[in-house]
Amino acid sequence: QALDLDCELLGEKHPSTALSYNNLAMNLAAEGKYAEAQPLHQKALDLFLELLGEKHPSTAVSYNNLALNLAAQGKDAEAEERLLQSAAAYEAARLNVAARGLDRAVFGAEGSPYAPLAAIRARLRSPAAAWVAAESDLARGLSDELATRRGATLAASELQRQAELNAQLSSLQPRILQLVSKQAPSDAEMAELGRLHSERRAVENQLAELAVTVSHRELAPLGAVQSAIPADAALVLWVDVAADSEGV
Repeated sequence: QALDLDCELLGEKHPSTALSYNNLAMNLAAEGKYAEAQPLHQKALDLFLELLGEKHPSTAVSYNNLALNLAAQGKDAEAEERLLQSAAAYEAARLNVAARGLDRAVFGAEGSPYAPLAAIRARLRSPAAAWVAAESDLARGLSDELATRRGATLAASELQRQAELNAQLSSLQPRILQLVSKQAPSDAEMAELGRLHSERRAVENQLAELAVTVSHRELAPLGAVQSAIPADAALVLWVDVAADSEGV
């Protein structure tokens, strides 16, 4: 009923409608109806991709929900693929939800795909890949915070690219704000706004990728971890993944 109301009042292509599709899917999954829930999860994801873009936090979470649904049906290979897509969206999204690393940890606790990705890869008997996923999930907020405080540097070419992208973003924003504030924009102005939004998303994505590069430098490679462990010792990592109605 909530979905029907959203479609009637807000239209099919609205973030609240996408959320209603997701909620209906979660309710069906809670009843064990995973196959029936899957197309609704997919519909929600498709809407979030169209309305909010690939790098939005809601899109990252929607990828996760679909992946957990697939895993609950035993479709581990498909679930891994969706989680990898989620990881790409999550890495960009987490750097936009807050300025500081510890603040991003709140989003990570809810939206990180890495713990389920580690569990899925373990089930697929890919232990090294599972470790990489698990390590990507550990203390990311703290790592980002420490990197920020000590001024972790970009290479000279990366700094130059960052400055160029920031300049592009600054030049786009005033015109976007001008067009958005118009009460009755013309068709030509709407077309221009759409083009400017696309350009802005492209610039923001590139800036996010640069930030992700710095973030990933804080992760410990598997070989470095292994070399630090004595020969007669072992490091055991437990990954426990569960959702309200679907889990791995």
